[in-house]
Amino acid sequence: MTRISQDVPMKAYDHITQLLTDAGGKNGRIGRDEAKALVKQLKKDGRGTEALAAEYVFKMIDARDARPGHQVTGYDLKKDRSYVQEKLLENRDLNNNGYSAAEIANMSTTGRALVELGQQLEIQAARGRIPQSTPERGLFHIATMIRQAAEEDLITSQKDANAFAAKLQKEGRGAEALAFRTFYSFIDHRDAAPGARISDADITRAVDYALETLLAAKDKNNNGYSKAEADNFSTSAKAFLLIGKMIEKGILSSAMPIDGADTRDTLSKAVRGQQFDQMGSEGGQDLRAVHREGSFKAVNEASFRKAFEMPKRSIQVIEKFKAEDLRRFIEVNGTSYDGGEARLDPALADRAFKTTAMLRSLTDLKVIVTGKGDEGLLATYIVGLAPDKSMVGIQTGVVWT
Repeated sequence: MTRISQDVPMKAYDHITQLLTDAGGKNGRIGRDEAKALVKQLKKDGRGTEALAAEYVFKMIDARDARPGHQVTGYDLKKDRSYVQEKLLENRDLNNNGYSAAEIANMSTTGRALVELGQQLEIQAARGRIPQSTPERGLFHIATMIRQAAEEDLITSQKDANAFAAKLQKEGRGAEALAFRTFYSFIDHRDAAPGARISDADITRAVDYALETLLAAKDKNNNGYSKAEADNFSTSAKAFLLIGKMIEKGILSSAMPIDGADTRDTLSKAVRGQQFDQMGSEGGQDLRAVHREGSFKAVNEASFRKAFEMPKRSIQVIEKFKAEDLRRFIEVNGTSYDGGEARLDPALADRAFKTTAMLRSLTDLKVIVTGKGDEGLLATYIVGLAPDKSMVGIQTGVVWT
């Protein structure tokens, strides 16, 4: 990412100062109940990063003068502006040349939220109708993160969801934290037994419903969302819209792009250094991301041959890439060895969770082994359909003798 100007988070701080001041009474004082009400309303409006920044800035100013009976005022917020600028932000800019990704990662939650909010404020001025694809990008991003939160067992429990959302919040990623929590709750309540663990099938059904009912149905003339139509979105949909804008402007990297070519590029980064060592193969094989344009209804022999231009090549195996196959992939790529003893390495496992979350987000995921049985190394494909119905996945190999 390019460096971010020091002015960006300070504009966000000034924005939060104004929101808190407006939320206060006519006497210029901002009580804790008024601050809580502001945060609640911001969340309802899908403005997760603003809510996070407002909550943390208020708590910080409140704690700096915790005398009995004291209330935060607009004067306090302006007075402590220099403290925020110097102690929370600019002291992280080591070379005084704008904030790098590494410098932002070293900030407090408040500082990171202000940086993200400042970036959001820069993209809010865009006018005109909003393409349907914009909030869809946010939806698929969050749905894939819910899959990623499941870790090894591929089932997202409330505990998994709480831990993942808390991590997002700690990193100042308020928009994603809010969208994650609200959409997870939406999926959970659609289940016959709220509080049960959420499976891939649950997430897929919820995404399909959200695409149709939370999003597309609001576009009355099917010509993109007007401001009035977007204002009528649910909390989740408003959060998806903001996240989609952030993805389109390069502020966020999508966990699951809706365009097949972009999915391939994201997968390509994810699988670096990972291997495929299963299906009886004699040794692990490297992975590379693949993509073929088209509008396919399913992954089957006919569509695969057409997509990859293999009219004559032998196909040894074509079958679903099942949950146990995905768990084996995580085991292979998330394991390290300490003194000859295998253990799940958190950093390696997190990368494996991201890769498998993307694969699980593809429709009709299949594994296809091509070639003849006596060829030794057989080209193998794990592919499904991206949201745009193109075919995408990874190419690897198995060695059979």
